[in-house]
Amino acid sequence: MVCFCVRVAHIAPLVALSDLIAMIGSGMTVKFFALFFWKDLGLRPIMVSAVFVAGPIGIAAFAQLAQRTSTCIGRVQTTLCAEGCGVSLLVALAFLHRKEAVLPVYLLRTWLMNCCTGLNKSVLNDYVPKRNRAKWNSLESLNFFSWSGSALLGGVLVDRFGYRFTFLVTAALQSLSLCCLVPLALLVHAEPAPGDKVAPAASDV
Repeated sequence: MVCFCVRVAHIAPLVALSDLIAMIGSGMTVKFFALFFWKDLGLRPIMVSAVFVAGPIGIAAFAQLAQRTSTCIGRVQTTLCAEGCGVSLLVALAFLHRKEAVLPVYLLRTWLMNCCTGLNKSVLNDYVPKRNRAKWNSLESLNFFSWSGSALLGGVLVDRFGYRFTFLVTAALQSLSLCCLVPLALLVHAEPAPGDKVAPAASDV
């Protein structure tokens, strides 16, 4: 019943809420992955550095793939598929112990969870009047603050329960953030393919 009550006016708030919850969840674990690789897996510093170099490179490649996919199945659908797989991989990461398996899973999870940032921002801009876009985009600063602030909670959980339990808490929060996007799947238009006529942005009226 909730899905049928969601209107176009709710798109921007739900996207912003989804981003906020996801940032809180990510902030609890992202800052501790290096320690996890070192202490739990025994990786050498050069290997840890190589993993973090591969992260942004893969995100850039997957972002291109996500943009192309969105022209076929829609932006929200692409985000749900990519980030849903990313959350599943994070859950798997909590139970894997062999470094040969952990590193590929971590990298794939990182690429999938971060490749749809541009799509989400385009949805926010398309469904917010031009005069209000600066206000909504300013929420990004709040999101980054929450990402940093949640690291404190993540540190407490890591100290008391360990890295893997904290991964599961992050996965739960990221799943909740995806639930905010599910009602939007039928409301948000697909990303136009290159050369297609772009739909008009939200009206200022």
